[in-house]
Amino acid sequence: MTTYAMSASGRAGLRLGFACGSARLDRYPADLLMRLAAHTDWQPDTLIIAPDEHASSPGWLSRAVSVLGRRMLAAEHAMLRRLPPGLAGLGWRANALRQGETDVARLFAHVVQTAQRGAVAHPDTACGGSPALIITFERRTWARLRDQFADAHWLLVEPCVPAATAGMAGFDAVSAGVDRTEFRIYLAEPGAGQPELLLAGGNRTKLLFSLNQAALWDRIGSSLQTLLKNGMPRPASASTVRSAHGNRPEPTPFADLARLLRYPLGAAMRVARIVLGRRQWSVVIGEGDPLDPRARVLAHLQAGPGRFYADPQLIRSPDGRLHCFVEEFDDALGRARIAVLAEQSDRSWRRLGVALEEPHHLSFPFLFHYQDELFMCPEAFTSNRITVYRCVEFPLRWEAASVIMDDICAADSMLIEHGGKWWLLTNVDNGLAPDHQAELHVFHADSPLSTDWQPLAGNPVKVDPRGGRNGGYFVADDVLYRCGQCHSIDAYGKGLMIHRVTGLDADQYREEAVAELQIPAALRGFGTHTLSVCGRQFAIDMLR
Repeated sequence: MTTYAMSASGRAGLRLGFACGSARLDRYPADLLMRLAAHTDWQPDTLIIAPDEHASSPGWLSRAVSVLGRRMLAAEHAMLRRLPPGLAGLGWRANALRQGETDVARLFAHVVQTAQRGAVAHPDTACGGSPALIITFERRTWARLRDQFADAHWLLVEPCVPAATAGMAGFDAVSAGVDRTEFRIYLAEPGAGQPELLLAGGNRTKLLFSLNQAALWDRIGSSLQTLLKNGMPRPASASTVRSAHGNRPEPTPFADLARLLRYPLGAAMRVARIVLGRRQWSVVIGEGDPLDPRARVLAHLQAGPGRFYADPQLIRSPDGRLHCFVEEFDDALGRARIAVLAEQSDRSWRRLGVALEEPHHLSFPFLFHYQDELFMCPEAFTSNRITVYRCVEFPLRWEAASVIMDDICAADSMLIEHGGKWWLLTNVDNGLAPDHQAELHVFHADSPLSTDWQPLAGNPVKVDPRGGRNGGYFVADDVLYRCGQCHSIDAYGKGLMIHRVTGLDADQYREEAVAELQIPAALRGFGTHTLSVCGRQFAIDMLR
């Protein structure tokens, strides 16, 4: 075992250790270590390299599969970097792609020195006691070292890789075509017998192996950053997702080889369906129970050429007329603004104009009342802030009222009054290529215009592409229901899961799934991701 320790000079903050079983480390966990050092109060303090001397070397077939998998990744990386960013959403993730391995000791020295928190000493330098927290990606490393670092907490980060070959994280979900790629984070406290599940998360499976591997580690990094931002994580924050992999048997090298050989054809077919398919969002106005696929359809609202409507939010004007605020995406601009549609006396609908437009993308125009005034909190994650706007003259004149959060990458925020407090439910993503499709965070304050929002200790309260991202809310029989977007490997906005909120206070958030919204069959739609309810009327967006 080789231990690298940081010198005592300039030491501040919470001490963080890192343990691995090899002197070479894959680039994705290497980048994750750098992100934690830069964006949390944890100070990288100790590196332990402890090779397993009793581990058997992989057979020739496992080595061959590993080489084939890496070369396949390299080919995909090269292809994606040459694609235009707008092509089926493939090219824009190229900045998150990493390849190969790095020398872990050299990386650790770079992390420490970049953070200006001291200098790395020589190997086997005394550490002055155990770090407060040690991170490892290998359960067997924890099992070998836990007695030597008995005073430390351990975080075990495990991408779900039911494969016989190392370095294949993210491949199984793509090859199986499941919608969610999973990971687990465990916490082992001093003196505990076994690690306790801290977070069971999932990420929307991407179309290609390389993209899915990058997105998986991106989600792990974002979740870890949140867990460590406010000090030592607590086991009480554990959340779970149902396994997408079922009870399939553990693959063998032969099975891995067969899947790798079949993979290129399957990947090409998936990409072709997305690139060649014509998909368009529109808005449906209905009446009755939105969860009943036989609900009455009142109107189907479609934008003109080069535009689409999505994220509807219904509200009635003082004179009782129904209005629908929507995201209006303009292909020519490459971004969206907030437009307003209004019901006419003959039950037809007319576009009134633009309510809000900024230099950045706007969508999900969440509306709420506070102190007899109407406010809007649109999604604007590219601005790195959450801004609330006040209605000056309904429905087309609005002014900025408060930047309630700054320096945050958040999407689809909802502000809800409940139990004497205001609650902010939002989807935060600290990834290198954020997609905001999984992580639900909860904050509370005394006012929706506050700039002092307190996070729940359990954030993120949910990490799951099946219901994690907000899609609206409604209240029925004094019970709060949150709508969560469901995303799949081949479609953003495949459906909506309805959750009953069973607990919401300063210590925890709890919910349970009770239904899934279905598109009325007559409309021939196959996706939706927003629901708004106003009395007997409702609005959903629909992907066709």
